[in-house]
Amino acid sequence: MVPNGYTSSGRQAGGQETNMLSAEECRTHSRDCIKLGKEPNVSKQRATILFAMSRSWAGLAGQMDRYEVVLKSEGDKTALS
Repeated sequence: MVPNGYTSSGRQAGGQETNMLSAEECRTHSRDCIKLGKEPNVSKQRATILFAMSRSWAGLAGQMDRYEVVLKSEGDKTALS
């Protein structure tokens, strides 16, 4: 499902760039969540949430990688990278 007002290439209708994150940015967020979750002053509850967020960011990175492959295979000149 494509967000309202956006095309399947990740651009807004009308050709404007979106602020979509790259797969690498998602991986960075994943690593940051792990780092924060391992801080000594973080509660177990907060750490659990941060580790779950890390998994979500990592999963999103994989989806972004696959999306980029599809865009390139379809010859989409608006590919994300």
